[in-house]
This record gives sequence, C-alpha cells and structure tokens, in this order.
Amino acid sequence: QLDTGSSDIWIPWSGSSQCRPRRNRCVEGQFNPSRSSTFEVLDSDSFLISYVDGTQIQGDYIADTFSIGGASVSAMTMGLAKAAVEQDPNGEFQGIIGLGFDEGEAIYSQIGESYPNIISRMKESGIITTKAYSLWLNDKCMSS
Repeated sequence: QLDTGSSDIWIPWSGSSQCRPRRNRCVEGQFNPSRSSTFEVLDSDSFLISYVDGTQIQGDYIADTFSIGGASVSAMTMGLAKAAVEQDPNGEFQGIIGLGFDEGEAIYSQIGESYPNIISRMKESGIITTKAYSLWLNDKCMSS
C-alpha cells in the first residue's frame, strides 16, 4: 500500500501471527527471510511505527533488495513487521511503502536520525533524476 503520509517501508513477516496459515490475513504477500540471499538484519526489535488510527507495527530494521515498477534498489532499509496492534484485527494485513520525506521516518521521531528512504535511494542510484514522483489514480468512470 502506497502512503504519502509516512516515510518507512515495512513488510509483513511470514512468521507473524497475522500471516500464519490459520489466520492468514497477509493476502497481498508476506516476507520469508530464509528465501532471500540478500536479506540482512540491521537492528533487531527496534522498528516501531505508530499511525493516527492507533495501529502500531513492531519488528526489525532490515535491508534487502526492493523492487517496484521494474526498478530495483539493493540494500534498502525497511521494517520487518513481526507484531502489530491493530484497529481491525480481522481485516487484511498488508505492508506500507512510505513515500514521504526522510525526516518522516519513525526512527527520526525517536532518535533524531534518518536513513535514505525509497525516493532518496532511487535518486542516489540514478533510477530517477530528482526527488519527485507523481501518482496516477486511474479514475474508472461508471456510465449509466
């Protein structure tokens, strides 16, 4: 899920209670670190993000290759969601691609430091030429 109001990418962990086979609410996908040859834990149990609706996501800071729209960024810093406090514990559980400023990251509000988010990393790697993006929302007009 794209989010212009946050800046972190976080992905559901395949071992979380939200993704386990009995309750599998991770219908849009889940991440299994053992299936990645480029996965790296950066900081265990330090990822924590809260949203205005009261949702909280906790887990590890990780790095891995992140791909979107045919572009790939290696060693992208992300959160691996191992636990969650949710408003709707029965709905779908899906990750977030935060597209905000680096200073909008959860870690910045906690310790005053940031890391290059997806937009910054895409610019650094030459995928885009400026820290700008646009979203095209396909308006499917219904005619009567």
